[in-house]
Amino acid sequence: MVKTQKPTIGGVLTIVAGAFLILLAILIASSGQGVATLTGLLSLAIVLATVATVGGIFAIKRWVWELSLAGAICTLPVILGIPAIVLLVLSRSEFKRVSGKGRIVLYASLSVVLLVAALAVRSAIPRSEVEVAPASTVSFTPPESATTEVVTFTTGTVATIGDLRIGLGSIHRADYVDSDGVKQHGLVARLSTFVRDSKINVALQVYPGLIVAVDRYVIYVDEIEFSGTPSLLAPPGAPYGSIRLSVYTLTAPISLPAIHSSMSGDLLVSVNGPAGGISGANVVSRAQPEGQTSVSGFTDITGDVTFNGIKAGKYQFAISCSGYRTRVVEINFIPEVTRNISVILEKS
Repeated sequence: MVKTQKPTIGGVLTIVAGAFLILLAILIASSGQGVATLTGLLSLAIVLATVATVGGIFAIKRWVWELSLAGAICTLPVILGIPAIVLLVLSRSEFKRVSGKGRIVLYASLSVVLLVAALAVRSAIPRSEVEVAPASTVSFTPPESATTEVVTFTTGTVATIGDLRIGLGSIHRADYVDSDGVKQHGLVARLSTFVRDSKINVALQVYPGLIVAVDRYVIYVDEIEFSGTPSLLAPPGAPYGSIRLSVYTLTAPISLPAIHSSMSGDLLVSVNGPAGGISGANVVSRAQPEGQTSVSGFTDITGDVTFNGIKAGKYQFAISCSGYRTRVVEINFIPEVTRNISVILEKS
């Protein structure tokens, strides 16, 4: 039997592709959505890379063709895995035949390697992390007529309190500025709030201890829990967590004491109609915080306009476009908390 370099080249390609798998997972996760994405992708990449490395070594040694091929198959997410598979398939006859006992030893060794890799990766994944609201410096005493409801819900679900809908998008660790204007690092949650019949959707990034007002509702963030990836059987990068809120329902909208009053930030305004984003809509502030000049702009082709570096505080925006009814909306802009607002215009 003539020996070729196909098994050796296939084995080297498999090992290199395994290393690229880990690099690819890091690059994808670094632009993803937090800790769960990073640990989930790395978990899968490390396990696949381990099998690929073992399979590559077997291919170079021309041992156990099946395990060598399995290692190459694990590298399919990387383009190098394709030629590795082709080379190993073409060189099957060059592999040594291993006795029954030898196969048992090899398979057992591979199982131990995979188990150790899985346990090592799993130990790095956060099981559960909870952050509770500290004593808040923003004072709020609800009036006697207010009703209070405490709600707890998980990522991907919506809580309903009267006309208010609150959706929990994701939970992750990030830098933020607290109510005292001090930079912190901890758990934050992305919320989407919508008041029925208002046609205004406000996206918020909240942290434990934050108080925000949405129309006639005051929301206090009691607790955020992040559970990471529930288990190795969960889809890679699957985020999971929950949030507990105390929601006060008032008889009329209220303005909370100003927080972040000395700060500025960026606000994205999205204007939509029945068919989607409205291009060319005029968004102008009729009222703004003291010291802030009026801001205005036209929406782009997707219906978005961004106001950069505007001061924190209460704004009144007039939104108009030919063929649509003009709308006036009010928002309490909090840098790093208020991410964007989405407004729906009706045909005139």
